[in-house]
Amino acid sequence: MSTDPSLLSEPPLLEVRDLSKNFAIEKGMLFGKEVDTVSAVNGVSFAIRRGESLGLVGESGCGKSTTARMILRLIDSTSGQILFRGEDITNSKGSELKRIRQEIQIVFQDPFSTLNPRMRVDSILSQPFKIHGSYERDATRKRILDVLEMVGLSPEHLERFPHEFSGGQRQRIGIARALCLSPSLLILDEPVSALDVSIQAQIINLLRDLKEQLDISYLFIAHDLSVVRHVSDRVAVMYLGNIVETANRNELFQRPMHPYSQALLSAIPLPNPREQRERKRIALEGDPPSPVNPPEACRFNPRCWKATEECRTVTPFLESKDESGENHRVACHYAAPAAVIPESTG
Repeated sequence: MSTDPSLLSEPPLLEVRDLSKNFAIEKGMLFGKEVDTVSAVNGVSFAIRRGESLGLVGESGCGKSTTARMILRLIDSTSGQILFRGEDITNSKGSELKRIRQEIQIVFQDPFSTLNPRMRVDSILSQPFKIHGSYERDATRKRILDVLEMVGLSPEHLERFPHEFSGGQRQRIGIARALCLSPSLLILDEPVSALDVSIQAQIINLLRDLKEQLDISYLFIAHDLSVVRHVSDRVAVMYLGNIVETANRNELFQRPMHPYSQALLSAIPLPNPREQRERKRIALEGDPPSPVNPPEACRFNPRCWKATEECRTVTPFLESKDESGENHRVACHYAAPAAVIPESTG
């Protein structure tokens, strides 16, 4: 899976520029008083082109889902810009926002909590058309049947309630609902983490097939790099609100340059038992620092084995390390490639 070279000259479908989000911490039962702020997302920038899939990975709490919700305009950003098809949608509201949301849809982590238990599948899939004022009985019915077929469900499933389905089937319904309005960009927020491993593979294969069939773009959010590898064309690694490395998928897996990326990749189990035994696992010491009081300069420095005084005093920015021509960018003073995964498993 790779991005068509001809698309590289096109403007990005989605572009995020220096996006940040701070949340106020309040105390008091009746009258809230702001005492501090949590920096959930700190100056994040990336772009997604038509038909491209970007994997956004990192530990829980690093700001991945907050970034997604800002793009969808479910929450307001503190600063920065969000551009969709070259249009600034950072502060879009009302009918303008409604129009944009027809083209940007989301699939959530837990399909059961996002499907109305009192509604049959037919009603669930009809909702997007009614909300956006495009409901016409015959045309809507045809589109719903087409989308059901795309996700591997049958027409008889339309009369059932969500509790009558397995977890994998419910996630297929969630994907079908997101596809009903033919969006250009699908945000997938941990879409397989709540599923059994055997079902995860089915959903991942479905998402790959849909991407090729529909020429749709993905922002694929996950904490599991082994899952991201099968879906993404490019990968952005996030740590404590910052993107610390971005690269082509194969480039990142074969030559990770940031210590945090190397640690994440070293945790992926290898199919070859001998290679698994011989490989050295990078164990990070301590827990992620609190976003209320993040470390100065490089936020990874308290857990990094390469950290020096420079890392504690000078903030590293994403810089091109593009020796291979793959647009590899890293935010590290001492970035260096490391073969964390043996070539034979690549």
